[in-house]
Amino acid sequence: MSRRTAAALLLFGAMGATPARAQDAPLELPLLGAQLVAGGFDGPTWAGSPPGDGGRIFVLEREGRIRLVKDGTLLATPFLDLTDKVDTGAQGGLLGLAFHSDFERNGWFYVYYSIGGKSSVLERYTVSAHQPDLADPGSVLQLIAPLAEPLQYHMGGGLAFGPDGRVYVAIGDTRDAPLASCAAQRLDSLLGKLLRLEDDGGIPADNPFVGVPGARPEIWDLGLRQPFRIAFDRDTGDLFIGDVGDLLREEVELHPGGAPGGINWGWPVMEGELCTGAPQCAAWPCPSPDYALPAYSYTHEGHACCVLGGGVYRGGLLPALEGAYVYGDYCTKGIFALQLSGGLVIGQQSLDLAVPGGAFDELVFVGTDADGELLLLDHEYGAAGKGELWRVGLASFTDLGGSLGGATLAGTGQALPGSALTFSLGNAKPGAPAHLVVGVGLLGLPFKGGVMLPTVGLVLSGLAVGSTGGLTLVTTWPGGVPAGTPVVMQWWIQDPAGPAGFAASNALMIVAF
Repeated sequence: MSRRTAAALLLFGAMGATPARAQDAPLELPLLGAQLVAGGFDGPTWAGSPPGDGGRIFVLEREGRIRLVKDGTLLATPFLDLTDKVDTGAQGGLLGLAFHSDFERNGWFYVYYSIGGKSSVLERYTVSAHQPDLADPGSVLQLIAPLAEPLQYHMGGGLAFGPDGRVYVAIGDTRDAPLASCAAQRLDSLLGKLLRLEDDGGIPADNPFVGVPGARPEIWDLGLRQPFRIAFDRDTGDLFIGDVGDLLREEVELHPGGAPGGINWGWPVMEGELCTGAPQCAAWPCPSPDYALPAYSYTHEGHACCVLGGGVYRGGLLPALEGAYVYGDYCTKGIFALQLSGGLVIGQQSLDLAVPGGAFDELVFVGTDADGELLLLDHEYGAAGKGELWRVGLASFTDLGGSLGGATLAGTGQALPGSALTFSLGNAKPGAPAHLVVGVGLLGLPFKGGVMLPTVGLVLSGLAVGSTGGLTLVTTWPGGVPAGTPVVMQWWIQDPAGPAGFAASNALMIVAF
């Protein structure tokens, strides 16, 4: 569908009907909205896309399936089905997915999941040589031998392919079983760690504990509790870790891009900025300069309970969010943005998100797609076929200014199919014929002091300005407008006394998503 057709479709619809840190200035954001991309998932837990692949979104289902959404349609056949291998006991399941940076050429991707015997594995698979929307199940390469996680809790699952060409996998502390182990602080255990591997499972020579007697060479960082999601900033290489807290703090850790490994995030000696006094860790002093503080942490006030580690926004629909780390909270279902400067968090802001139906039932994931746009998942408590994939975009109008002759246009509503829209004209010549014009962009240069549509997709005529200089049109936003299409609206009023023989209102823009 062309952008001009998208503009026409719109008009046809009208015709048919951390707290201690200094706070930066709040982000100036219009109302955001959630658009349903696809439904029909069984317990979805993660969504994302390979580099440069904007037409496909891969969604993990906890029971062991990788589902594929292609051009907005959920394909019936899973990309990969591991249900015969995955164990979903306690917090187990298919926990993580990452794509090789050269996925388009080599077809390599990585999965982390739990298996019987209370263990987890990291494996690499390859896309089918003849069917690009299917993986080859026989191509499996095991990168980590079964890792014992005896309680099947706090199993981690964060998985990402780094800008350095290495695979990063975050492992939880499995509730520190046995309790006396202080596993996340011990270098002879992989529990409570961030691991770093070559793309074939080898050990990078510059990992911080290579050659250290008794230490596991896979370890990159340590001192983590339940690092359920991790994400790299594609521009800076910074690695963000959403580490689910215990009783006191939810944490977002930031390992700066290019910084060496070996950062100790403190758990279970510390939770956030606080010493825990954990008896099993009596041999580890606290406070101590050995422990790094999180980039941001928050308490459980207001029923917050579980950080949903997200991603750094690098898309084009929401320029005010550029470079912000966006994450969620499981219990409040809130979505938040951390403002960053030089690798430091300088502010935090809740995002106002309009959701059809009022709210998500069970928000479990906040992340980004190949274009850097925000994706959300509604788990629906694992109910078969009820999980949903959503995309975030602008839901309200942006005033582009540039009235020609003083006429004004105001718009209300959201870019959600079926949402009511209102276009109100004011300060126009009473009784004059008026035309609502729709296009997909603006003239690059001012036109006699105003702004004009360079090409008009469609014109709605046959309307007249009221006796008080106003006119109101009520319609609905139609379905089917391609995501990312900027739709611009403007009133043209027949007025011989106008600066160009007619008058024009300011222009409003809304971006389809």
